[in-house]
Amino acid sequence: RRTDVMGKLLCRVRDVPRHLDYPYWFPRTFGDDLVAEHRLDDPSWENVQNALGALVATVLDARVSPWRLHVFTGVRGAPLCDGAALVVVWQVSHAFADGRGATALARSLFGADEPPASPRPEPGPVAWEMVVRAAARFPAQVVRLARSGRRAAAAARALDAATAAGEIPAPAAGRPLVGVNCDPGTERSVRAVVF
Repeated sequence: RRTDVMGKLLCRVRDVPRHLDYPYWFPRTFGDDLVAEHRLDDPSWENVQNALGALVATVLDARVSPWRLHVFTGVRGAPLCDGAALVVVWQVSHAFADGRGATALARSLFGADEPPASPRPEPGPVAWEMVVRAAARFPAQVVRLARSGRRAAAAARALDAATAAGEIPAPAAGRPLVGVNCDPGTERSVRAVVF
């Protein structure tokens, strides 16, 4: 299994008690919960895309795992495939990797070459240690927050003064909500372009 080599995939998030600090990455073991097999009554390519639309609306709990594989078997009509196809979708939490990092991991996970080895995260501190670390950082964080607030207020005053003096144009008026900038609700759809 590639996850044995790619230790970075065997991790999860652990919250600091009372959310006093940013969460820590902790190791986890490979389990059946990381792979979800979906059996569709009609395993057509169109229905797979509809199922993916529903998956897009689901949220991964990074405290359990920041990624999950979704497997669709016997898919008919998949692009560039003759006969039944196996479709695998890798769902990744934004906390785990940005687009570029997720793409690199996907190439390693699904590529023909042996993936580069990466170590598993080390077990992090226990709960009381996380709280002590957060408490030790708290005074400096308050000072940084106050300084940032003063800088932001000064920048806002300078912007207002420059706008009033006509040195820069006033901000544009807001736009009314339309289909591309409003809450989409619970309905999602996915279409794949294969090339």
